Amino acid sequence: MCAEDFGFPETWQGEVATRTCWNGEEQERACADLGGTLVADIYDAFDDVPKMRTPLPAKHVTFEPDSRLRAILGREVCKVNSLHHQGLMEAHRAPSLMTTAYGVVDGLVEALESPHHRFVVALQCHPERANELPEQFQRLFAALVYQAANPKS
Repeated sequence: MCAEDFGFPETWQGEVATRTCWNGEEQERACADLGGTLVADIYDAFDDVPKMRTPLPAKHVTFEPDSRLRAILGREVCKVNSLHHQGLMEAHRAPSLMTTAYGVVDGLVEALESPHHRFVVALQCHPERANELPEQFQRLFAALVYQAANPKS
């Protein structure tokens, strides 16, 4: 993701951001800017991806052991909402980002983090839709606010 897509100037001043699902044009540009590629329609591209577009927490996601998200959420696996037809597989990820969550069944990338910035997290799900996700996702917003308010942390 490029800085503009996070709402930051190109210099990444502050280096603190979180990003949830964004529209296809922004997502495609962000992927390309960092050397990745967006799969425009995962259902057309991959036969084994189950069609699951629901606001309900129905998709199991696993978080990488050393990821910020796993530390923040305190969970290895949880259910998230799934409202997308675009996405990434690991082979499409921008090399400057690290994948920190995957769909358990389909292997799609569900979260990315930047190891080069203080706090940059991107999620495919919608944690702002609090009634659809485990309450632990509210910790993500608390962590974002904390990081933004404490630039030396």
